[in-house]
Parts: sequence; C-alpha cells; structure tokens
Amino acid sequence: MPELPTSSGTLDRAGLGAAALADDTDAAVTVVPAASAKGLEFDSVVLLEPAAIVAGEPERPYRLTPALVSLTRAVSRLVIVHDEPLPAELAG
Repeated sequence: MPELPTSSGTLDRAGLGAAALADDTDAAVTVVPAASAKGLEFDSVVLLEPAAIVAGEPERPYRLTPALVSLTRAVSRLVIVHDEPLPAELAG
C-alpha cells in the first residue's frame, strides 16, 4: 500500500484536497492508514491495495484484521483500487 504522504500528495495533485485524519482541515478527502481506521465510519471509502495491507500483518491469525476493518468503514460506498491480485480470502 502506498505510504500516507504519497497517497495524500497524489490526491492533492488531482485537486481533491486530501488531508491526514489528524489534520484540522475541511479537506474533501481524509487519508487514514488501515491500522487507524477501527471505530471510524465514512460515507465513502476507497481502499488502496488490500494485498499490501494483508502483507503488512505478519502474524497469521490477525493478518486480515486491518483489511477487514477498512472494508467495513464505509456507510454508503466502498471502492477497492488494486494492481496486485486480491488476497485469496478477499477475492471471493
């Protein structure tokens, strides 16, 4: 998964006014690392590279947790963006 500054910078360059969750702004897009998304809800969620999120969790029993938490943060709309194949557990 791209690092937070790379994601924010890419969105800013696209004119989407992105900001990190801790920033006190009225940005159109809030960028939240998967590990920090627990307990939050958003109208729309764009999940970047789920395979990278899963790969970042080395402990087998918990390796899907950040990705699954991220997948359940959307209230109205979920978009998954990936170049890498989805993890088998998420591919359906």
